[in-house]
Amino acid sequence: MFSSSTATRTGRKYYSYVMQHALDYVKTLIEERRNDVASPQRPQTNWERVQNFPSGVKALLRDCFHYNAIHNTPLEQWTIAYPHVDAPSTAGTATTTIQLGRIPRRQYEQQRLLRDDFRTMLPLVIMWIPPIIGFLPVILAIVTPRQLMSRHFHNPYELEWFAQIEYGQRQQVYNQVADMLWSSFLHSESRHVQKAMTQSMSIASSHDDSSTAAAEDAAGPILDAVTLYRTIFAAGGEQKPHLSIKDLPREHLVKLSLAMGINQYLPGWLSSWVAEFQPSAWLQSQVDRISRVVCKDDDMLIEEGHHLNGCSSLTDQEATDACLMRGLPVGQNATTEERRQCLTNHLRMIAEVRREPATKVESDSFRLFTVHLAPIRNSLKSAKKL
Repeated sequence: MFSSSTATRTGRKYYSYVMQHALDYVKTLIEERRNDVASPQRPQTNWERVQNFPSGVKALLRDCFHYNAIHNTPLEQWTIAYPHVDAPSTAGTATTTIQLGRIPRRQYEQQRLLRDDFRTMLPLVIMWIPPIIGFLPVILAIVTPRQLMSRHFHNPYELEWFAQIEYGQRQQVYNQVADMLWSSFLHSESRHVQKAMTQSMSIASSHDDSSTAAAEDAAGPILDAVTLYRTIFAAGGEQKPHLSIKDLPREHLVKLSLAMGINQYLPGWLSSWVAEFQPSAWLQSQVDRISRVVCKDDDMLIEEGHHLNGCSSLTDQEATDACLMRGLPVGQNATTEERRQCLTNHLRMIAEVRREPATKVESDSFRLFTVHLAPIRNSLKSAKKL
């Protein structure tokens, strides 16, 4: 039989064995928790938002200093590596360092996003100042982070998730925007217009099955942009004046504003309801403002040659932001490489139209063409699936 001392030693060994495994398990949980915080695959909890709020404030302040550094840098010091194809048979691209005489697109976009972030956070700060309200605005912001907090307070998962939500809200009205464009245009034009429209889509529809993948991307068919622009948007004499934002019917204006992301921070049903009651003059001003932002960004990306290297020099987040700005697929609707391809094809179509001698890039018609391009391609993609 075992003596009491032997039983005691055995019990201690068993106890040590159990405690060691329990300690190892706790350490594993802590390590997994740290990894989850460092690279989260889920949205933050409300308590985590409270804990991470100071870090978000620090990130916002760092961006403010970065904004000031960009602003104070002389324009002649800015250079970029411009890509160019050495020869038609060359698969890769080489670069040439050039001076732009302006702020590069990356720094310009960083400044623009920071201004948007300040507009997002300003109401929260103003509400927080009166002592009567106290911490109520902060609590509201934590509960509704997409509406009241800037990207400095979101983790990478949330940035992707929120982008997908906003793209989904836009996509819901894409077919309606395209249908309104077709119906209003075909109502005033003859049959040759419909033939020209078919021709403008022929680049995506006339290929055989082996080349279909090359004729479309996640956003939809790759169109003959020049023909599409000439046929619908550009002026053609007295019989066909150029399209203007002020000439859009009220219903078309409302749907287009939703497709462009106006009120996109609101829930989908609420953004549509609010847009129905917003004055036409205000919607026209917002469509004009956003279309100018998109066209300027297109201009900078094309000038820096991003359409020549497949937008490979953009970071993943920059590519996502650029796609969302133009209403191109993001989130689960397109992988990172598919987003770069969609953005590249968009820029190439815009570049083709810009090279047209009759194109006036400052005109309403060109801006309307730019912001209608994503809804048109998406509607053609949807029609192809039917």
